[in-house]
Amino acid sequence: MYLISEVVYLIGQKFQDYKNQLNIINQEIQMCIFLLPGAKKNAVGYKEIKQLLIQERGVASQCICLKTLQGKGLRSICNKILVQICAKIGGIPWIVSEMPFENMPTVNPF
Repeated sequence: MYLISEVVYLIGQKFQDYKNQLNIINQEIQMCIFLLPGAKKNAVGYKEIKQLLIQERGVASQCICLKTLQGKGLRSICNKILVQICAKIGGIPWIVSEMPFENMPTVNPF
C-alpha cells in the first residue's frame, strides 16, 4: 500500500465551485481532509462535499471547520479527529482486551 498525498485549494463561494475542483483530484486518493471556514452548521459545502465524495467517488472524507479548531481543548479535538480518520480508512481505533461479562448477555442502557 502506498500513500498519495496532494494539496488542493478549493476556491469559491458556492458548492458548485468546489465540485468542479474536486473532479481534478487524483482518482487513487482514498481519503480527503478539508478545512472549511466557519462552523459546521453554516460551512459552505460541508454536507455536499461528504455526499459527493462517498456516493460518486467512494472516497472517505473528514471535514474540519475552522471554528472547531478555535475552541478550548485543541489537543483533545485533534485526537478525536485523528481517531475518526483512522476509523474511516479501515483502522481499528479501539480494542477491548478483556470483556468483563464474557459468558453473559450485556445491554448498554445508553
